[in-house]
Amino acid sequence: MSILPLADFWQPLAQAWQDDLGWQVPWHFGDWQREYKAALSCAAVLDISHRTTLLLTGRDRTPFLHNFCTNDIVRLRVGSGCEAFLTTAQAKVLAWFHAFVEEQAIVLDADPGRAPVILQHLSRYLISEDVAFEDLTGRVAVLHVSGPIAADKLAKILPGANWPSEEHGHVALLKDGHLIRVRRLSRWGQPGWDLVTDPMTARRCVQEMLQEGVAPIGYAAAEVLRIEAGWPVFGRDLDETHLPQEIGRDAQAISFTKGCYLGQETVARIRAYGHVNRQLCGLRLSTSEVLASGTRLLPTGSMSASAGQPQEIGRITSCVYSPRCRGVIALAWLRRGYWQPGTTVLAETPTGRVGATVSSLPFVAATPSSPS
Repeated sequence: MSILPLADFWQPLAQAWQDDLGWQVPWHFGDWQREYKAALSCAAVLDISHRTTLLLTGRDRTPFLHNFCTNDIVRLRVGSGCEAFLTTAQAKVLAWFHAFVEEQAIVLDADPGRAPVILQHLSRYLISEDVAFEDLTGRVAVLHVSGPIAADKLAKILPGANWPSEEHGHVALLKDGHLIRVRRLSRWGQPGWDLVTDPMTARRCVQEMLQEGVAPIGYAAAEVLRIEAGWPVFGRDLDETHLPQEIGRDAQAISFTKGCYLGQETVARIRAYGHVNRQLCGLRLSTSEVLASGTRLLPTGSMSASAGQPQEIGRITSCVYSPRCRGVIALAWLRRGYWQPGTTVLAETPTGRVGATVSSLPFVAATPSSPS
């Protein structure tokens, strides 16, 4: 089990810890609903240092990455970025990542545990290009600060900063001579910024944030915010059997005009002539019970004529109780014909079947940021 670079700092503060894709992370700091409310009403800080962080350097880094992902990397200027999918030749998704273009490098931010797959895949196609890869996961600290007044709080610990206003915008700052990269990224529908720096500088930033009233938030609250925003996690909500268009991030993560890349033919063919057979959807459940990942979904009243058993039409991947939705919500995969919002389905539980209604994603509209 891997530990966060700031684990010793969080140890006396966190009241519970949890495994998150092979990493020990703070689950809550005493009251997850209080932390959840802080992220919605003021500002909260979450340690996301276990997310995959990869550094691409070399003069060919930009065209090389461009050739293996779904978005238009070559159009990006220094200080900007985008999200994209890394795909196989058959357009199967290997990673969903955020790319940030720096002066001498491109930094990739992806879900925890994806570094080996990404590095193996890209290295396989590296022939004579001047590109080098470095895995920084766990060596740098990454703090996500979110909430309506997060920018105001950050301005107090990093005064005079020219905050990026566009999504994926980022700047390099110095704090007492130490480099901090500040990235604009609203990860879960809340105004948000990542602070990327060395662990000692991150520790000082957190101490100052807590003194300014920024609340530490654990993954119990973060999971609710994530699902409300409809953000999937690789290894939990999606895997290497999925196609980009099944995930529902076309507008943000796919360029249909960029030209050739590995997997592009399948992606273009789906858009032009076909369709996907399953889709990541939201569900509102008519139960107070949080259902397990893998819970089978069935049509209302439909039976398989051949087997005499209910015909499975999908499965739940993540499920939480949402205070804002005032009920249990879930992310789930549903077959074509059942994913339209308002469609009713059944969830098969150990104690019987419960009803669920398909919802569009996100469950809750994104919150605009206040002027910084």
